[in-house]
Amino acid sequence: MIGRKLFISPLHVSYMTVPRIDQSRFLNQKTKGIEFLRFFEGQNADQLRFLSALRMSATFPYVTPNVKLPSEPEMEIMDAGLSDNFGVSDAVRFLYAFKDWIATNTSGVIFLSIRDTQKDKPIEKSIEQSLFQRIFTPVTSLYGNLEYLQDIANDNMVEFARSWFPREFGVHRIEFQYVPISQSLKEINEKSQLRNQPGHEIDPYRVIKIERAPLSWRLTEKEKESIIRTIYELRNQFSLRQLEKLLLN
Repeated sequence: MIGRKLFISPLHVSYMTVPRIDQSRFLNQKTKGIEFLRFFEGQNADQLRFLSALRMSATFPYVTPNVKLPSEPEMEIMDAGLSDNFGVSDAVRFLYAFKDWIATNTSGVIFLSIRDTQKDKPIEKSIEQSLFQRIFTPVTSLYGNLEYLQDIANDNMVEFARSWFPREFGVHRIEFQYVPISQSLKEINEKSQLRNQPGHEIDPYRVIKIERAPLSWRLTEKEKESIIRTIYELRNQFSLRQLEKLLLN
């Protein structure tokens, strides 16, 4: 079961865990995941608490260790972000499983992502490293660039998903990103209300990034405000208008 996903759902989702029958005969594929509801049926899997499920996908070294489940051999659960931090791969697999029904009964699909990081941020310049830092560079580089690797893989999957549907069928990708900005929430609200009036538009070049809110169990009021006001960031405003347009059409 090493490396496989654990799918927790109140409904059976076996279609998320196995390849198509006609493909498995020729491609020699492994089982892609474990269905929690079916696998742990004897341990009352249908009575799992929601907070327990959340805790299983929130593992940090020393702070919140990996959860172990009563299987034989023992199953150890790691953070889902290690596989796909934004769930795009699972969304694409779900879309494929029901693509015929979706194409017949809907007018399009929207992949909506709410990111805690900026997707298109510039590449940071490398600094001269000490001998000690060079020893650990391979490990830190892999961990630090994991999100970049996932983004590229997810973009490819969404691109392939578009080819499953007719040309007139809409497959859209909208992303909201946490990009800390320097203006106060009050100032942003005032400019937002006046943005349609001449001379009061928000100038994106005057918006300066500031220190982001940390990944923490508790956020200060200042950090909460930093998260709230990022919705007024230029790219997020564009995404908001794009989403509104798609839903109203």
